[in-house]
Parts: sequence; C-alpha cells; structure tokens
Amino acid sequence: MSKGWYVKVATQVVFDVDTNIGVVASCEREAGMKAQELLCDWLDKDDYAAELEKVLPWELDMGGQNWCRGSASAGIDFDTMQALSVTPDPDFDPEDDDEDIKIRNVMEAVQCLNECFHGLPEDHPLQKFREDNGICEVRYRLNNLAVYCDQTHRIMTQEQGYDLDFDWDFVPKFLENCVEDDFSVKSKNPRVLSMFWSAK
Repeated sequence: MSKGWYVKVATQVVFDVDTNIGVVASCEREAGMKAQELLCDWLDKDDYAAELEKVLPWELDMGGQNWCRGSASAGIDFDTMQALSVTPDPDFDPEDDDEDIKIRNVMEAVQCLNECFHGLPEDHPLQKFREDNGICEVRYRLNNLAVYCDQTHRIMTQEQGYDLDFDWDFVPKFLENCVEDDFSVKSKNPRVLSMFWSAK
C-alpha cells in the first residue's frame, strides 16, 4: 500500500557576492590580485561566513518553487574567487600615496595641536588632564590625535570643500569639538569627526 511522504532534499545553490575594494597598483592585473588578497585576509579575520549566514534569506522563491536554505549553506569557495572588473579611480591622486607627504602632514598636525593645547586657558578640562597625568602623557596623546586630525582635515577638504587655515582655524576647533577631556577622539571615523567639528 502506498504512503505519502515529505522529503527534504539538500541542494547546493551557488551564487556570487560582489565586493568593491579600492587598491593602489600599477596595472589591472596587480590591482585584481591585491583586491583578492585583501578580501581573503578580511574574510579569514572577521569570519565573513558567519556574517553571510545572517544576511542571506532563509526562504527563496525561484521558478515557482519554495526553497529553504540549510544552516551550513554560506561557505566561501576561495579557489573560485576572481576579479571580474578593474576600473581606474578618476579621483586618485598619486601624491596622496606618498609616504613622505603623509608623514609631514601628521607631523604638522602634531605641532599645531601642541601649540593649540598650550594656548588653552588654565581652567580648560585638557589642562586639568595635564595636571593629573603629566606633560609626557599629553605629548603621547597628542601624537595619537594627530592622525585623526589629519584624516578629518583631508575628508573635509576633499569632500566638503573646506579651505580655511589648518593651524589657525581647523586645529583649534578640532581640539575643542572632536576631543574628549582625556584626549581621546570622540570617534575613530574621520567622517563622524567632521560632523563633530562642524557642530555649532
């Protein structure tokens, strides 16, 4: 006598996930290889497969059929990874990649931050931090701030059209609006810091 059955059939469904990555390279081939290496490092480091599990839908309607994915369907096949298209960045400025220029910019930011700090009134919270922790700790923290200060300034000049003086206008306002009372930045994202900087 025949019976009715419900059968669960496991089927591997393969599809591509495109990731756009910006790299600096001398040719298309090198750019493709660098992008793949960066993505592989990132996937290994941040457990991308686990994140992919969260965003993929559990149920798919395809061709009149209802598909329900299994719990282990989001594996990553590194062997089939390939760079599909490589497009030059029209906004890329080779000068931005010059390490000497980057170092000089950060050094200038440190000097300006230091000058600005020493010009603060005695009752300013950052002066209180110096009294409690010493000038050596202040110098160490100013060095860390300089990187974020430079990054935020570049974001604002390149993306928001900022064109006022770095030392007399930008840095004092950065120290006032973007820095906590313990010399830590209010955000490690320079775009978020640019919003703090612009706040009234």
